[in-house]
Amino acid sequence: MQVAASSQPGSDRPNEDYVAVGPDMIAVLDGATARTGTGCVHGVAWYARHLADAIIGRPDLLTDPRFSDPAKAAANGAALAGILYEAFSTQPMAHWREVFEQAHITFGDVKAPADVINDPQLRANDIVVPLEGAGNKVTSTISSPMQVRGVAKVPAKRAPELGEHTDEVLRQLGFASAEIEDLRAGGAVSAPRPMPAVA
Repeated sequence: MQVAASSQPGSDRPNEDYVAVGPDMIAVLDGATARTGTGCVHGVAWYARHLADAIIGRPDLLTDPRFSDPAKAAANGAALAGILYEAFSTQPMAHWREVFEQAHITFGDVKAPADVINDPQLRANDIVVPLEGAGNKVTSTISSPMQVRGVAKVPAKRAPELGEHTDEVLRQLGFASAEIEDLRAGGAVSAPRPMPAVA
């Protein structure tokens, strides 16, 4: 899988972010290459204080000559990201989620497709909603993105089975039950067929 990442500066200053991508993790360091006096509080010194010792157990980074001044820190941003990636790879995301929350560090984890459906934020914002009548293991779906002022959304329901509404539609068109049976006997109309079950 190929991954591309980009970020945009929040002012007319140069971009101060650094992104490191690994096979199962993306680390975005907000302002990791920031120079002293730029106003960005999330510079190398900030990351050293908050990540080096208390979180990843690397107090040596606080005195590492590669990060001893802003110029060296900016030149070695890739090395810092690599160190963080190696450290983060030693524990599952559940561990780091708890650590970051306790340290009051803003973060976001990239979820696997199977985990997205249970994301509490998607549930709370009605992006993933219950699906009525689907049966089997299908219990949720993605809500329609359309919002119409003053009109409540209709609860999501399963798609009809093949031919499920054929008789109803033909009756609306004026066909009598006997005529519908004749159409079915002649092969012009097929009998309803259940949709395959979801494994």
